[in-house]
Amino acid sequence: MGNKTKDNNIVQIKITLLDTDPEIFRRVLVYANTPLADLHDVIQNAMGWEHDHLYHFIKDKVIYVQDDDTDFGLLMRDRVKSESEYTVDDLVPNVRAKFLYEYDFGDSWMHEVKREKFTQAVTELQHPICLEGQGACPPEDCGGVYGYYQLLEVLADPKNPEYEESLEWFSDDFKPKYFDIDEANRKLKIIRYK
Repeated sequence: MGNKTKDNNIVQIKITLLDTDPEIFRRVLVYANTPLADLHDVIQNAMGWEHDHLYHFIKDKVIYVQDDDTDFGLLMRDRVKSESEYTVDDLVPNVRAKFLYEYDFGDSWMHEVKREKFTQAVTELQHPICLEGQGACPPEDCGGVYGYYQLLEVLADPKNPEYEESLEWFSDDFKPKYFDIDEANRKLKIIRYK
């Protein structure tokens, strides 16, 4: 995880999976100097994703990619930058500033990352902390937001001919409205600040 210093600000960000209703979101504390590569891990662990797909960040028509993906933008060099050179504070320097995080280019899970608050570090964070959240993370590879809602619609009707097949996407205890904050924080503890 990125370096932390005693005078570094702690930032509260809200991560919202776009086009969800009710809204699926997580509210998390991180250091402002958290590198984007590490923020990817924060988003994955807080949301409940499985780290199985490619991703990038988007801010003001600039795409921030993993270092080994910078060559995909040869025709758009001014619009493709390496994520390793930027932090949370670079992309959201002010309260209410926001950017996008896209995960899994096939399903295109779009997240809005918005800076809500910042405070001087009174205590040191040992790892990112999830303060609040709503809604379960959709299953991977289910067709994006629209595929997810189609699956939920089918599951609401056991007489639907696709019901049995749709069950395969979900664990036995899946509850679309349930968010386990303790599980999110267990996963976030893996991301240690140096």
